Amino acid sequence: MGGSRGYVYVADRQNSRVQVFDQQGTFIAAWRQFGQPSSVFVDAHDNLYVGATYQDPSRGASVVGPTTGANDRAIVVGDAITGELKYLIPDPADLSKMTDTGTSASGIAVDAQGTIYAADVGPNNLRKYVKAQ
Repeated sequence: MGGSRGYVYVADRQNSRVQVFDQQGTFIAAWRQFGQPSSVFVDAHDNLYVGATYQDPSRGASVVGPTTGANDRAIVVGDAITGELKYLIPDPADLSKMTDTGTSASGIAVDAQGTIYAADVGPNNLRKYVKAQ
């Protein structure tokens, strides 16, 4: 829950969407442009941060196991009011060396300075992204 409107944002990985509701549970929107979201965070400036996997349809129904292709995990930053995509931060892990790629940023938070914290299940670590000056 967050942003200027206090909406509830739901990372619905199974259905490849971010769902948006008001605090009374009224459906506002379903956004599919965020891939398969595992986590979502909305800051006070209506920036939406989504830990997501983008599926390669040629690999089947899920993105698990090692890959030799391009990295398909990322933190996606968008507008929490319109759903417009703004930025993509690729996952730094070498997915070709992982046994289970899973999803990116299974937990995500952003502090008042815009520092992004991403919790990864696959490599069992915490990543920190600081804005460049």
